[in-house]
Amino acid sequence: RMGRAWIDFTRRVAVPDEGSEEQLGDKGLGMLALFAREPGRVFSRLDILDEVWGMDSNPVARTVDNYIMVLRRIIEPDSENPVHLVTVRGEGWQYRGP
Repeated sequence: RMGRAWIDFTRRVAVPDEGSEEQLGDKGLGMLALFAREPGRVFSRLDILDEVWGMDSNPVARTVDNYIMVLRRIIEPDSENPVHLVTVRGEGWQYRGP
């Protein structure tokens, strides 16, 4: 469980408390797994790009920001006022469970 959704890593879906299940792509699933493995740790853009995209990839740094927005829509009760996947100003993002 992450925020208001159940994440099924095997089936690669997120099931919000209300609404239908959402299919998760490789990157979104990878980011959720990263945050779930180490709740409370602050991950920078570079941390996330390295862990999820890999060193051989060359995405735009703001790509991470876009994925954060999508993940917040899935797990946050109010994606405009996140309480689970929060921004740590100047550092990155932190997952605060459950």
